[in-house]
Amino acid sequence: MLKNAAKYGVDFNTIDPSPELKGKVPLWKKTEINNTRECVCLRNRHGVHLVEDAMVILERLHDRTHVRVKDCTCEACVDDRLTKQCKNLDACVKAVEWKLSALLPKWDPRRCSPVNPRDAENEASGTFKPPTPVTSLTEGFRVLTRKLHPKIRTQSAAPTRHHSTPGTDQTVFIGTATARDGEGKVIAGGSIWYGPDNEKNVVLRVPEDQMQTARTADICSTLLAVQKAPRNQTLKIVNSKNTARIAMTRDLEKLEDRGWV
Repeated sequence: MLKNAAKYGVDFNTIDPSPELKGKVPLWKKTEINNTRECVCLRNRHGVHLVEDAMVILERLHDRTHVRVKDCTCEACVDDRLTKQCKNLDACVKAVEWKLSALLPKWDPRRCSPVNPRDAENEASGTFKPPTPVTSLTEGFRVLTRKLHPKIRTQSAAPTRHHSTPGTDQTVFIGTATARDGEGKVIAGGSIWYGPDNEKNVVLRVPEDQMQTARTADICSTLLAVQKAPRNQTLKIVNSKNTARIAMTRDLEKLEDRGWV
């Protein structure tokens, strides 16, 4: 249903989705960008396809016997380890938390919708009746205006650019790598290379609260290189991966809608 809506330019939107509707949202929009070992395990072994399936995985966090380690002995983890052959349940739980955090706040079932105390007063007095929460996918489709094709969108004014000083152009090379530590957990890192024996050369590690993938390392390294570059300097980034380029071109509008700049 959602694929057909996107095909014909129909938007799915609602102000206050119900908990039932939040659970029906697909968790994986594009499997080709969610192909880490944990994501594959969640889909193929745990059967996680919708948000409500992901919430089932997180229920164990409310169990006092659950411990955030890969060999937890709580009932849910032991059952998944035996029946689903999952070798690192804690990694799968972290992947679920990461995927849910990537949702818009109103679609995250872990967050409660803000309650306006005036709504109840207005509803009682008859001056205002809050909209009924949408409870099914069919109720959330809205056709308000014609959605323009990306190729015919009105072009906005070009942003102001800072002119670079002649002879100050800088080329940096971005590298990424992943490895496993002694516990078998994946760790990712990146590097920014300016040249031989350059004091600005940097090696960094992806923060633990982020997905430990080469794509994440690429984004982190590129972001740091841009932040370190002077504003009056033309920066050329050489990278073997296309993650940052795709994010800043093809997926820019989608990321801006989700609050990423």
